[in-house]
Amino acid sequence: MKGQKAVSATAKGQRKNKSAPGVDATGTSPGCEGCSKCIAVEVRALQCDRCGGSWKCSDCLNVGNDQFDRILECKELTWLCGGCNKEVMEIDRVRNRDDRLVEMMSAILEKVTGMERVLSQKADLDVVDALEQRLKALEEKFESESRKPKKQVVANDHHEGELSEVESVARRSEEEKEIEKRRRNIVIYRVAELQTENVEERKRDDMSFLVDMGRKGLGVDIEDTDVEQFYRLGRKEEGKERPLLVKFAREEKKQEVMENLKELRGANDDRIRRVSIAHDLTWRQRERVKEVRTKALQDLDEESKEKEDARMSENFRVIVVGQQTMNPRALRIPINRT
Repeated sequence: MKGQKAVSATAKGQRKNKSAPGVDATGTSPGCEGCSKCIAVEVRALQCDRCGGSWKCSDCLNVGNDQFDRILECKELTWLCGGCNKEVMEIDRVRNRDDRLVEMMSAILEKVTGMERVLSQKADLDVVDALEQRLKALEEKFESESRKPKKQVVANDHHEGELSEVESVARRSEEEKEIEKRRRNIVIYRVAELQTENVEERKRDDMSFLVDMGRKGLGVDIEDTDVEQFYRLGRKEEGKERPLLVKFAREEKKQEVMENLKELRGANDDRIRRVSIAHDLTWRQRERVKEVRTKALQDLDEESKEKEDARMSENFRVIVVGQQTMNPRALRIPINRT
């Protein structure tokens, strides 16, 4: 337990000294929140980890002496009084509500972007058809000019503009292909890497981590058949944790993983709890997300100055949804403090 929760972790039923928790400044012992029993020196009881002012005796906790001693020895356990427990549950409820709102916004944005993509592709086809006609006319014109002796064909500004438009469409098409190629990918950061020169051992360890992360951290079953490909990014260096790129066999499995990211916060395994997971974005997508985030933070800072509220920027976190699209959006999420 965090701090000294009860009478003693060394002597059964006895405090270490008279100034131990449970006796206030006036020398009066507090009462048990369950039965109102006075928490005297010889009483076994737990103290609230959050407020520090509430106690509950072992009888009301319904634990025996042996169990009580084992509880004291477990440093990872915490105990909250009834009031603090309700407050923490309310905070968790608000956080979960915010997470659900973010997920809904992301889902809506994905659908809207999908519609925009379909319309954009249709528009691109019309542009390409028109450009092909222009190119065909240009080719005929160049061919005609090339037959004329002692004449040099020089493209004028209008022709250069048409070629530039073709190049722009081609670049956009390449970017869309790259985005589609990465659509089933995720990148996992801060994953401990097995320190061995044996490549197969490292791959087995990474695959084992993926399975454990899914089951213990996300509540998602990840099997070998769900993963099409996975590898570390960058050159291997001693002491460096390279990001792990994972390509799923189906986009549905990737979406299941991304929808459960908030579950990582409650993982018991430190190796799982410390990781972060992101979409595998192209360079242009990363730059666009960076621009949107920077602009949102600047707007928040300016708004806090206008309202003369210096702490306003500390009360919100900015997240960017729709990162897999070329039109990401920033959202402000209130920070709930305990």
